[in-house]
Amino acid sequence: MRWMEKLKPEAMMRYGRTMHLPKLYVDNKKLDGFLEHFINNNNCANSLCVNDILEEGQTAPNACAHCSTWAKKVISYDEAEVAQWKELCATVLQSLEDGSIYYDA
Repeated sequence: MRWMEKLKPEAMMRYGRTMHLPKLYVDNKKLDGFLEHFINNNNCANSLCVNDILEEGQTAPNACAHCSTWAKKVISYDEAEVAQWKELCATVLQSLEDGSIYYDA
């Protein structure tokens, strides 16, 4: 039996909807100057990216928030749409963790 045959149809549909990512808009005009940081201060190898390493509110002497700061300025999205998508993803993840995505064995 193939693994997909073990999934409940409604669970497969929910899983499939997670692939429909929320719409994001990047205002390219607001990106003017973004690359200057990398051209003038190429210190990524010696920095901690706040997106990859640090939790919300944590700081470090060599922390860099350049990309995340710019992202907040140039990316816009519908917060309700993102919240709905995140809730769907959490539901799918929970069904994977508790096994409810599968037919009873």
